[in-house]
Amino acid sequence: GRTGWIEATDRGKSWTRRAAMDLQPVGGTNPSPGFFYVFSQRPRPDAIYFMTDGEFAPEVAAEIAGLNAQSDVPIHCIAFGTREAEPLMRRIAQQSGGTYTFVALGGVP
Repeated sequence: GRTGWIEATDRGKSWTRRAAMDLQPVGGTNPSPGFFYVFSQRPRPDAIYFMTDGEFAPEVAAEIAGLNAQSDVPIHCIAFGTREAEPLMRRIAQQSGGTYTFVALGGVP
């Protein structure tokens, strides 16, 4: 139910941990609403960590680049378990000055 940034205090970090543990994944992968939200916040973030375990529409990379055009926020992209989104994640990271990392699940590279 919170909106806006949460302070990185012990209390804020504790709340965030609890809230993240309560999240339940539903539906497909559509990162656009999250990016629209984060780029509407003030102040703008210093960095974004974008994590996914799924594939998403190719036009999302251009959409993110457009949102980030004036901010120049590095977007660090992390793909979990599947390399399906790797080309797009690499593109988003490269366009923003961020990094790309793949994390294998269950020891499978």
